Amino acid sequence: MADLPQPLSYDQILANMLSSYAASLGIDDFNVGSAVTSFFEVVALTTARSSGDVFQILRDFSVDRATGDALQRLAIEDGVIPVTASPATGYVSVIDTSFTKIATKIYAGLNSPNIGSTSINASDASLFPATGSIYIGRGTPDIEGPIPYSSITPPGSPGGFYVINLAVPTTKYHNVGESIILAQGGNRTVPANTIVISPSVGATTNIQYGTTAQAIILDGETEVDNVPISALIPGSAGNVPIGAICYAPFFWCHSKQPSSFN
Repeated sequence: MADLPQPLSYDQILANMLSSYAASLGIDDFNVGSAVTSFFEVVALTTARSSGDVFQILRDFSVDRATGDALQRLAIEDGVIPVTASPATGYVSVIDTSFTKIATKIYAGLNSPNIGSTSINASDASLFPATGSIYIGRGTPDIEGPIPYSSITPPGSPGGFYVINLAVPTTKYHNVGESIILAQGGNRTVPANTIVISPSVGATTNIQYGTTAQAIILDGETEVDNVPISALIPGSAGNVPIGAICYAPFFWCHSKQPSSFN
């Protein structure tokens, strides 16, 4: 590696020339604008440009160093099919901010409700409206709902449990600790090809991504996770850090797996 030529700047070339000239003839008068200085400045500039052209040629004909059109040209000459840039991909969580999720759990201090129960003991139903519908056991094989309820009996003493009085009996067995979720909002569809955006920062423009599969925010929920997306532009321009994707029409969303944007 020591014998590889090293590029020199214009100033380095001019300094070497003046030093060699002074050493050979013993002249050290190199005033700015003098004939000798002007001559060597022209020669140094020409040499620097020629040197730059040579190193540019060497770089453009090296597979390890060539970029852009030069690299494409080398690929064509060697019969290599270039790999085109692919869009960045990843996942986002889509969030509905139009309401707040209301949920509690089946009270753990009493026996679990059997099939046919007309009331459900809840740990805390203080935020539930007086009437409505609920889902019981979401995330388990025994999920059921929406089940309408007619009233809620508050606890008889501080720290007690609430009783949700159902309008129709349950049809499945439920364990203590299972979720109770207020039905609100209905099932909301996030269609495929929904545009989500990484907003502009400084001089950069918005980066748009499209969802590649349909997703559904379930009744009572405000979020759906792991919605797949793909950048609308190819290449590394679509790479963004976690949390950079934060807007979609009618929803808010945030990126979950930035390492997959590549």
